[in-house]
Amino acid sequence: MEDGLIPAASICLVDRSRGRVLLGRRRIPPSAGSWAFPGGRTHPGETALETGFRELAEETGIRLPIRQPSATHTVLVGRPARYRVTCLVVEVADAPDPVPGPELDAQWIGLPEAAGLRPMTRGTRRVLRELT
Repeated sequence: MEDGLIPAASICLVDRSRGRVLLGRRRIPPSAGSWAFPGGRTHPGETALETGFRELAEETGIRLPIRQPSATHTVLVGRPARYRVTCLVVEVADAPDPVPGPELDAQWIGLPEAAGLRPMTRGTRRVLRELT
């Protein structure tokens, strides 16, 4: 944490063959009601990649082997910035449906529809724009 920001990671699963992305509504503050990718704070000794896949499993029940992302974005979250979130874009084919959890109610959403969802957590819309 050389810049004083708390490291975190999120994971954007994209199923291009079906034209969809995994998004969910946050159930807990401070982002309750906002659309977001699964994600959270990085544990000590954990990489952003490990965090992304761990959070994916914890928040959606989707367990996938760790694989390299096709793109990575960095977003500063908070006013003033408190977190440095690494958003990992991971291409998948036929990933399972998510299970709603206490933190995130995730679902597969068509890419064209995803861009119109409101409200969204910081950086989510920017990542979605890059997918289309």
